[in-house]
Amino acid sequence: MKEKGKEMKKSDDILNKIGNKNPFSVPENYFEDFSKKIAEQTAEKQVSFFEKTKPILYFAAMFAGFILIFQLLMPLTSNKTTSMGIENNLADNQTKQIEYREFLLENIDEESMIEYLLAEK
Repeated sequence: MKEKGKEMKKSDDILNKIGNKNPFSVPENYFEDFSKKIAEQTAEKQVSFFEKTKPILYFAAMFAGFILIFQLLMPLTSNKTTSMGIENNLADNQTKQIEYREFLLENIDEESMIEYLLAEK
């Protein structure tokens, strides 16, 4: 009980120091101008056609830019792969020709080769 009494005495001291005045106040003519200010802030503003379509235009420009960059870079990569493919094909053809010559030399005797060459003319 003594503790409650001390707490109440402290709160009474604080109230006596502060007083019973309301520390908050409302600006003059606040409620008279309140409805007018709300109406001004919520009124529909006229937006131009360009302002409405600006996000769509930005997106279309970005998309067109990506396609343009892709079109510009695509031939560069396709040329590299094509030239690499041609080089690989040439190397494969040379290897096949060497293998074919070796096969012929191993399996055909000299007389047959001479007969073949003479028959060609």
